[in-house]
Amino acid sequence: MTTIGTDDIPGIQTTVNTADTVGTGAEAPTDVCLVGPADSTATNYPGDNEVEAMRTAADAREMFGETADSMLTGAVFNAFGEGAMPVYGVAPEAVQVTGEDISGLGQASGTLENAPVSEDPSDTTFTVDGSDKNTVITLDDPSNKTVSANEVYLNPVTGDFKLDATNGDSDDTNDTVDYTQFDYESALDAVAEQRGDTVDFIAPLQENVDVTNYALQTVNNMESFYDLATALCGLLPETSVSADMSSAVTWDDSRLQVAYPSRNVDGDNAMGAWAGKKASLGLDASAMGKALSTMGRMRTRISVQDEIDLTNNNVVAIRSATGGARLVDDPTTVTDQNSEEAGMRQGYSRLVIDSVIEMTKENEQPFIGRFNNDETQNALKNLLTERMEEMLTENTVEDYSVVVREKDALSAKVDITVDTADPLRNIYNTISAGQTS
Repeated sequence: MTTIGTDDIPGIQTTVNTADTVGTGAEAPTDVCLVGPADSTATNYPGDNEVEAMRTAADAREMFGETADSMLTGAVFNAFGEGAMPVYGVAPEAVQVTGEDISGLGQASGTLENAPVSEDPSDTTFTVDGSDKNTVITLDDPSNKTVSANEVYLNPVTGDFKLDATNGDSDDTNDTVDYTQFDYESALDAVAEQRGDTVDFIAPLQENVDVTNYALQTVNNMESFYDLATALCGLLPETSVSADMSSAVTWDDSRLQVAYPSRNVDGDNAMGAWAGKKASLGLDASAMGKALSTMGRMRTRISVQDEIDLTNNNVVAIRSATGGARLVDDPTTVTDQNSEEAGMRQGYSRLVIDSVIEMTKENEQPFIGRFNNDETQNALKNLLTERMEEMLTENTVEDYSVVVREKDALSAKVDITVDTADPLRNIYNTISAGQTS
C-alpha cells in the first residue's frame, strides 16, 4: 500500500492498493526525458542540466550536437523513430578529473573513483611510469581482456580498467589518469525540478548501477509531489544471464524497469528507442512483444532460455529479430515477495495506476473547500462517474465502480475500482493436418 499526499493540510491524499485488476486513466502518457552525454559545443547548446523539449531532428542537432559527438542526440533520434513526440533531453555536466592516483595496482587492474565516464577514448589518458597508454573502450569486463603492451582497457560505464601487467608499474608510484566523468545526479535533479510535472518516463543512457539507483530515488521523490514517472534503465552490458540474477537485479519497485541487452551491435544505447516506444504506445497497448525498429540487431543475441531467465528475474528482455529488435515482455522490478505492489508487476499496470491517480486528483481538486454534505458528495461521484464512462466508451476500461461517502465531518472517502483487460501474453495453437474425403 502506497500513500501519496498528506491530510495535515487541506488537500487530497491517495492510497494505492494492489489488486487483481488495475485501473486506467484519462490521458495516455506520452512524454519521455532522456539523460546522457552531449556535445557542449553545439550551436544552441542549452547548458548543462537544462531540460529541453525537441520536436525535430534539427532541434536535437542544434541543441545537443551531431550523433557522432552526442550519445543524447542519437537516443533522441531513436525515440523519434519509435513515435515519441516531443522528446525531452538533458545533458549532465562533464566533470574533468585530472591526476587521479592509480599507483599500487597490484595486478594492473582497478576502478576509477567516478563513473560513468566518456565513451570517447581520446577523453581518457592513463600515465604509467611517465608514459601515456592507449585507451581502448570496452563494454565487457576489462579483467577478462588480454591487454597488449602500452594499452589499457576501460569500461566507461563501470569505470573498471586493466593495464598490461608485463609493461606496467615499475616503481609503483606517480601513476595517474585523466578522464571526463558525467554528473547524472544533478541532471536527474534537474529533470524533477524543471519537468517533473510533465515527463512520464526518465531514461539515463549509461547503465551505471549508481545512476540507476539515483534515477529510482528521483522518481520516488517525485511521487510525493504527485509527479508520477517511471525510470527506464539498462542492465550493465557485461551482465551474465542465468536463472538466478539476484546479484545483478537488486531492485524491487514498480517505478523501475530494467532492460537487457541495453545496446545494439554498434554499441548504441537502446534506452531512447525503448522509452520512445513506450511513450508512443501510452495506454493504447502494452510494450510486450513490440518491435524497436530503430535498434536492429542487439549487441548480445539472447537465446529463448535467456529470455525466460530474464523475464523470471523481472528484466525486460530485448530480442534480436528480423525487422528490428523486439521487447519480449514488460515487467517492472517488483518481486514475488513485494505484496504491496503485486498489482504493478507489469510496466503497463504501473502506467494505468498512475493515470487513474492523476485523473482522480485533477477532478477532486475543485471540491476542496466545499461543504461536506450529500450534495457535494453526489456531485463529486457524478463527475468521477462521467470520466469513467468516457474511458468505458473508449474501451480503455472494461468495468468500474465509484463510491463517494463521508469519512468524517471534514473528509470524504472515494473508492474507485476499475477493470482493464490484461495484455495478451500467449496464444495456443492446434493445427491438424489431414485430408478431406
